[in-house]
Amino acid sequence: MRECGDCTLCCLTHHIWEMSRAGKKLIKPAGVWCEHCDNINHRCTLYPNHNIVCRTYNCEWREGFGDESFKPTKSGLILDWHRTGSATPRLQIWEAREGALTSAWVKRETDILLRSRVFVAYMYLSGKMILFVPRWVQLSDEASQVYLREGTEIKTYPAIDI
Repeated sequence: MRECGDCTLCCLTHHIWEMSRAGKKLIKPAGVWCEHCDNINHRCTLYPNHNIVCRTYNCEWREGFGDESFKPTKSGLILDWHRTGSATPRLQIWEAREGALTSAWVKRETDILLRSRVFVAYMYLSGKMILFVPRWVQLSDEASQVYLREGTEIKTYPAIDI
């Protein structure tokens, strides 16, 4: 596994939810630096007692995806897999630098993944999320309602503009 080194971009891009019996509560929105991120020393000031979401997070670049040019500080993108229970896993592509989601690489990989029946989500610094669903896969009404309640835009491949 690679080391984060000078990268703390997940402390900016990712939202953090706290789960309780009462439901889930947003404790840090996407696109806002975490108050515990020390950008000078490139570390979490709460480490090793930081949030469970942060402790269990898997950045695909750290896991070995791509070469040095795919490091989030260079590419402006963070990739991770989102898996929840029995839900279909999706590749999340987080915008770590404004406009990075418009790159030719993102469009090409999105096309390849959707053709392989893999869901893809674009996660913008603004907090906006677009979920791309392969045409051959039907989202359940329940799943669609959850996404729509959260403000997610749903697009079906290939009838999409990526």
